[in-house]
Amino acid sequence: MQSGRSAMSLVLALLSVVAAAAVVAVKATPSSKDFRFDTSIEEFSNTRTCWTGEVCKTEFQSTFRCMCPRWYWCKSPGKYYHAYCSISAFGYIWIQPNGLQPEDARLD
Repeated sequence: MQSGRSAMSLVLALLSVVAAAAVVAVKATPSSKDFRFDTSIEEFSNTRTCWTGEVCKTEFQSTFRCMCPRWYWCKSPGKYYHAYCSISAFGYIWIQPNGLQPEDARLD
């Protein structure tokens, strides 16, 4: 009888964990706090195109290292981090001249 109760307790505990994970997953939709656009940099240190995932802007530099490919963003986790070319528009987005603009992000 004791093992039946402990098994039932274990099942209830696992169901609680699964239910909590489902609630977190549902609330994980992007909000306006998940991204920020920065247009303060307007120059490149050279004119080449970056590879996908390559560093497009190094931290504390006032120029872009390279231009991200079409439909890619130069993004970083924050203002004072390296930025990489990414297709995702979430995070700290550095707007590159002649690149994607904030209105190109689909935020609905």
